[in-house]
Amino acid sequence: MTTASPAAAEPPPVNAQQAGLWFIHETDPQCSAYHIVFGAEVTADAGLGRRTEAILRDLMAEHDALRVCFQPGENGPAQRVQESVPLDIRHTDARGMDPEALRDRVRTDTRTPFDLARPPLWRIHLYRTAERTWVFAAVLHHAAADFWSLALLLGEVRGRLEGKPGRFTLDGDAFASYAEQQRTFLAGGKAAALAADEAARLADAPPGLDLYGDRPRPPAPTYEGGSVPFALSAEATDTVRELAREAAATPYMVLLSAYFVLLSRLSGRSDVLVGTPTSGRLQRQYRDALGNFVNTVVVRGEVEETATYREVLASVRARVLEAMRAQELPFPWLVRELAPPRDPSRTPLYQAGFAWDRLPFLTDMDSFFLLDPDRTAELAVAGATLRPYPVPQQEGQTDLWIEMGGERDGAFAGVLRYNTDIFEPGTARDLAAAFVATVESLVRQPDAPLHSLARGDERQSARLAAQGSGPVRALPDARLPDLFRDQVRRTPDATAMVADGEEWSYARLLERTEEVAAALRTAGIAAGDRVAVMAERGAPLVAALLGGENGIRLLDDEDWTKDMPPALGGRVKAEPGPALEHKQRRRLSRSAQLAVTAAAEAWNDAGLDSAPAGSRRVAVVVSAALGDMNAMISGWEALKSRGWNRVPPLTVPMSMGNGSAAAVALLVNARAGVHATVNACSSGTQALATAAELIRRGEADVVVAGGTEAPLHPLVLASFGSMRALSKRLDDPASASRPYDADRDGMVLGEGSGILVLESEEHAGERGARIYAELAGVGSSSDAYDMVQPDPAGAGTARAIRYSLADAGARPEEVVHLNANGTATPPGDAAEGHGIRAVFGDAGRGPSVSANKSMTGHSLGAAGAIESIATVLSLYHGIVPPTRNFTRLDEDLSVDIVHGSPRKLEGERYVAVKNSAGFGGHNVALTFRGVPARRHP
Repeated sequence: MTTASPAAAEPPPVNAQQAGLWFIHETDPQCSAYHIVFGAEVTADAGLGRRTEAILRDLMAEHDALRVCFQPGENGPAQRVQESVPLDIRHTDARGMDPEALRDRVRTDTRTPFDLARPPLWRIHLYRTAERTWVFAAVLHHAAADFWSLALLLGEVRGRLEGKPGRFTLDGDAFASYAEQQRTFLAGGKAAALAADEAARLADAPPGLDLYGDRPRPPAPTYEGGSVPFALSAEATDTVRELAREAAATPYMVLLSAYFVLLSRLSGRSDVLVGTPTSGRLQRQYRDALGNFVNTVVVRGEVEETATYREVLASVRARVLEAMRAQELPFPWLVRELAPPRDPSRTPLYQAGFAWDRLPFLTDMDSFFLLDPDRTAELAVAGATLRPYPVPQQEGQTDLWIEMGGERDGAFAGVLRYNTDIFEPGTARDLAAAFVATVESLVRQPDAPLHSLARGDERQSARLAAQGSGPVRALPDARLPDLFRDQVRRTPDATAMVADGEEWSYARLLERTEEVAAALRTAGIAAGDRVAVMAERGAPLVAALLGGENGIRLLDDEDWTKDMPPALGGRVKAEPGPALEHKQRRRLSRSAQLAVTAAAEAWNDAGLDSAPAGSRRVAVVVSAALGDMNAMISGWEALKSRGWNRVPPLTVPMSMGNGSAAAVALLVNARAGVHATVNACSSGTQALATAAELIRRGEADVVVAGGTEAPLHPLVLASFGSMRALSKRLDDPASASRPYDADRDGMVLGEGSGILVLESEEHAGERGARIYAELAGVGSSSDAYDMVQPDPAGAGTARAIRYSLADAGARPEEVVHLNANGTATPPGDAAEGHGIRAVFGDAGRGPSVSANKSMTGHSLGAAGAIESIATVLSLYHGIVPPTRNFTRLDEDLSVDIVHGSPRKLEGERYVAVKNSAGFGGHNVALTFRGVPARRHP
């Protein structure tokens, strides 16, 4: 039974580290990841046990820190000190128990959770294994004590048993003054300055460290973990010490540097964050104190494979010292101040840790703190013999955690702790071996570039080599999606797969694959984007994986292709959406079908279906470069072969340039005007410019605007082929469209439609619309140079961009992103590049440039609208998609092409430009402003 302290006594404050652990416990009361455990096997007389128990009872009475508990308060946890608390010693008769079964029992018992509201927050488990032999395990919750406190208690008990004065004078009350001092410090100017420095140091840090484990990360941590012991060789240990002396560093810094190299290689990242604990006992007065003073700092490492290990060590040394300047800032408090992006499945800021636990006292007990100690180690204490009995502990706190500092046989030894939600035991053993191999490889050749050094031990290297051996099989050059479609054409009804007892034919799999691809396009996903797939094993997973393919392929599946040279194209394979019934489709051209489908998606996304119409004035501006010549040519062929009375009656309406706009107007009940502008390949961009003017002039509240095109017809392909404007990379369709690449050889045609909903700011605000961006400025110009070729100097491009910026009231230096016309024709990209440079200067000063035609092909009049959508989404999400198929830039061009991977938009300058150009010298540019307050609704 316990009794509370007198009401008059002020309860001791809680420090920030304790509060953080309390919150974890409140979230998961079964969590045992923060239990500190010490185990030993003891041979002694029973009388020594009674003396030890009396000493523990005295210590409990003497020190408040051993009688604390944490209870819910008004603003988080409140720390209480009970006046009297009985010892918690749990006896088990383990005589006759199998040794491995006993180890399992000890591990299970030490993981039994504490109730933080009920003291004591430490206990002893005692297992009698023979007449004079026991195994004991001391367990402390980290909220009440740290590793240093455990060592202080061990030393004090040992000293009292042996009748010797202790090296330290235990202080069981200092934890309260520490918390009060911390509270005062955090309210002061020095803490604020340090927090500002930390914000700058950790700015733009990667949101997470992905180590690609064996299992998908669960949505919330379970704190389940495992441990793997490891040890360096004596030779490597000596070299670590030598390197530390040469670099004016410490063995901790040398080994942490190797850990950074390993994590960089595992994650593929050069920028890596690692959490590392500090004792928190910066002032001498806390050297003898019991309690939890440990804090965690985040070290930010930078690893480049072209650097040497010595260079990495110098960098890590500087970064450790930089991180340590802020070690007075408790980690939970710092996280609240910095408010980094949070993922409930990860620890904030870091997911890998590195600890150097080496006590300056109890050195004759070093083996007792190793997970794999010297089995012959013994220690005599007051007539008893103690032997190490290692118990795994503190597992699952992070994805990976390495703890070092101890030695065995003159060599550094340690333990790798891992999260079993993510890693299998075998993988964890491989990771521990990889760390040892990494250390030994690096210290052996510290002046060699990292990329030239081995990345595993001999066993791992042999296994990798074996994976590359065996008979050589000839593989086709075509990509998997193309091979799959070829097989569908050959055997559509054959069984493609069997999953869960269900058979799927190739035709069915293709149909499902097309559905997935259509859904991705609807969501704004383009080729090259990373898409996560969440699906159980089975046929739907295969369809999902196949659905993310590039849309450019060889056009060889139409009757008319038999009489033509091979050509490439980007065809929309999905059928028009539910906005069109079958009867309606027959009355609309292909380009109109695409426009109506895209318009329905845009209208629904804008929430206008459910918005009250009121007196809303809706207009439509949908343009195309060619109209739809398919209907016209089909009518002409019917006239020639079958006579005038066999010409389809809707040939003329379906061929008109405004046919798509009229069809969209019927869909949205537009009565404020229907327009169709024709500006060749800049038609879609001009449609948006015209829509903006309709709203500015007060003629419409809402305008559905964009472009559409269905140019994959033999006549169109033949014409562009005669102009030598098409790519000839028929052997690799996916990489044929190469905007701005030095090896570009022409465009790839594609079909599609891009539709946006433009509204006046007042109208959008009244209905609470989601706003992606503001169309702030429009500009147009003409080259007056040639019907087909652009002005090589790019003067027309430069004028259109400048007019657009001026209309938006924006300066060139405000523009963070430019979505280029980028047709992949040598003269077209060169002219546009010169125009961009004329406005923005060299690549180092200009905006990030991306060319979407590398993924979609050139959809002529629809391209500008489709790429305007990409521009708006880049602003909205703060990400610029890469230009695919780009390897190197022309020497005479100077633009900053985003390639390889998406690029995050930095700063607060949310201004982007979409540039378009078309035959006849038509140049149109649009300036968009992001809406930062509404970027993530």
